[in-house]
Amino acid sequence: MGSQLNFILCKERTGSSLLTTMLNGSDEVVAVAEETFSLYLFPKYGSLNNWSDDAISSLLDDFVLMSKKNLNLYFSDITNARTKLLGIKDRNIDYQAMCKQLYGLFYPTKRKDQVSVYVEKQIDYLFHLKELNKVFPNSKIVVLVR
Repeated sequence: MGSQLNFILCKERTGSSLLTTMLNGSDEVVAVAEETFSLYLFPKYGSLNNWSDDAISSLLDDFVLMSKKNLNLYFSDITNARTKLLGIKDRNIDYQAMCKQLYGLFYPTKRKDQVSVYVEKQIDYLFHLKELNKVFPNSKIVVLVR
């Protein structure tokens, strides 16, 4: 999964939801809005490079507990998500690659074979740039202000 992981950091009323919707119109982009798992779960899972069934299940459980929005509107159902994640053949992947696997479960009707860019729109990370750059050093960050 060699695709990029990027971030849109913003505050309310900056047009970020419209931008996210527009990005999702592209076959090459999956843009996820305001799910804070990627940075906040890093301390617990960031050192993993070989994902066991237990680690994958634990990550998914933590992801669901932290979710901010109504996941059933735009996320694969949890049973299907667990099956897909546990079915990953090459589990020798880093934390960022596992995050992209989770992002790939959003918008289940969208074909993912052409996706090359994952974007996380985030309000909560705006004041955590240092941590974000440490965890995801190759990501591009767009900051929207009004």
